[in-house]
Amino acid sequence: MDLPESAVAPRLRLRRAARLAGWTLLAMPGAPLAADYFVGADTQLTADRWRGTRPEPVERLDVRPRLRLGVFDIEDDGTETDRYRFVADLDVGADFGRTDAERDAQKQVLGDTRRAAFELHYAYFEGRFVNTRDFELQARVGRHLLVDEVGLDAVDGATLRVRVPFVVLETTGGLAVRSGWSNLGPDIYSPDGTTLPDVPAFLVGGALETAVADWVSFRGAYRRQFEDTSHLQREEAGGGLELTLVPGFSITTGARYDVIYRRMGSVHAGLGWSFLDAWRTELAWRRENPTFSADSIWNAFSIEAYNDFTGRLRFDPDLWRFSLDGGVRQFSGGDLHDGATGFDTSKRAYDAGLRAERLVGAVVDDASVGAEGRAGLGYGGQRIYGDVFGRMPVGLTPGVEPLRLSGRLGAVHFDDEQQANLGGVSGWAVVGTSWRASESVNLELLGEGHASKFTPFRGRIFAQVSLEDWL
Repeated sequence: MDLPESAVAPRLRLRRAARLAGWTLLAMPGAPLAADYFVGADTQLTADRWRGTRPEPVERLDVRPRLRLGVFDIEDDGTETDRYRFVADLDVGADFGRTDAERDAQKQVLGDTRRAAFELHYAYFEGRFVNTRDFELQARVGRHLLVDEVGLDAVDGATLRVRVPFVVLETTGGLAVRSGWSNLGPDIYSPDGTTLPDVPAFLVGGALETAVADWVSFRGAYRRQFEDTSHLQREEAGGGLELTLVPGFSITTGARYDVIYRRMGSVHAGLGWSFLDAWRTELAWRRENPTFSADSIWNAFSIEAYNDFTGRLRFDPDLWRFSLDGGVRQFSGGDLHDGATGFDTSKRAYDAGLRAERLVGAVVDDASVGAEGRAGLGYGGQRIYGDVFGRMPVGLTPGVEPLRLSGRLGAVHFDDEQQANLGGVSGWAVVGTSWRASESVNLELLGEGHASKFTPFRGRIFAQVSLEDWL
């Protein structure tokens, strides 16, 4: 019997998921784990109802069970250092809000009419096979993430880490995560948010980290993503350094270089200082010269490099929390891709914000009220933003966890002289509640509404049940 397309596609995705899980299990050592290990599970069931009141309203009803699982082995001497562990994060979602006719109409634009989606965020086995004073060997196999100055990458493959005196060496190889090819998302792992060719791509890379002392931390990395020898998508190198020479005073700096376009993608530096117990100040500079995957359509548009200069001051006396920040963004003049550094004052944007919050109640983390305001001027138009927010517990009966209520009410005004038709005011309101029914069960319910001259009203109801336990 022939199966409909809507049934065949999920089966293909599940087969691919099973193959990936099989790779991970085959990588586990043949000897059984020691009896002293723990299993942790965190399960979420989310229902999200969304409706827009346009002449042709968009409706969605997403139901998504999500499972996070961890199996942790413990050292024989009782220390809480993992020898082996397996962790996974996956969810299966379905949109019940669209009719069959709406799904067929969207196929012309989106090319995808499936209601159901299977997303594997990560699933890997990690083991520490050698651990001596001067040498340590670790391996991670499966779908795992790489996060550093080069950016965020996900790979279906293996990462090997070797620690020797003073440094840690790392090498990675495998298949780049592409939801268009494997149908095992999520899409956030696609560079630039664009759709790359539906073919397998390889990802290789290496990194070097310091292993000297707590006051210095450095990681340099290199990664290359390609489909074959003639189709190179990304090749970048970068590094980040953090120094804490004096308690409370830190220096951070980093850079990323695009090997394909032979230009510096970003450079940044910052200072942070905590003083007099309740004060914290930060100063930072960043230069961005946007780079994209080689096949990305964004390479065809004008790309303006910019410099950001920002400052922040925090003051937390007793039950109060104050934060003041501001910055200037200067876009460089010049032609496309030339990385010019000339300053054009007409391409300068300013931003500033003030936030104040007052903690209240016997348990100060349970209740607070506050307000925040922000203003942006200059290049890109005027943005004026403000909102008020608060949270509070509501007691039920003695010995029972209280309901935790929260709310937010705000608005933003846009005014762009070059695009007057895009100006106007948008407003929103959010109300939510959560309840810890037991040590392992948490219930959440949230409702929100948004209105502007472009979308008269949009409403959303979000419900979530979280279950977590250790075995």
